[in-house]
Amino acid sequence: MSPTQYIYVATTLDDEGVCSEKDWIEYPGRIVAGVLSEILAGLGCVVEALENMEMLGWEFSFHYEGTRFRARVGAIEDFMIAVWLGGGLDLFRRKKRAFNELCLRLRETLPSDRRFSNIRWYNQKQFENADWDSPDEDEEQSEPA
Repeated sequence: MSPTQYIYVATTLDDEGVCSEKDWIEYPGRIVAGVLSEILAGLGCVVEALENMEMLGWEFSFHYEGTRFRARVGAIEDFMIAVWLGGGLDLFRRKKRAFNELCLRLRETLPSDRRFSNIRWYNQKQFENADWDSPDEDEEQSEPA
């Protein structure tokens, strides 16, 4: 299983989506996903176009240190960001090292961005168990379950 890091954030960005009387015209999260892609580009990532995943949110692929990742931004009260490794073998654990390095850099970068607040990190096990009251507050990147 690919490691996944979940980041719950509140934001000052106006990203409520657009809804008609019957259905969504644009799901929430596009603006937050766009800002996240800009932040990742600033960290040296090569970011691809946003994809509308409808009720799941907005996704995009990006590359960091030669490793492919995916990110999804979805609305859950505020916004939940999921970052995970793309597919493929990782015989020398290079992809996992890139994943851990990227997550550490995001941990350093996101709190300094005034558009985000109440940032909480969750590892795979906490997210799967819906352990929302126990954010991953370790300084080091937690190991995925």
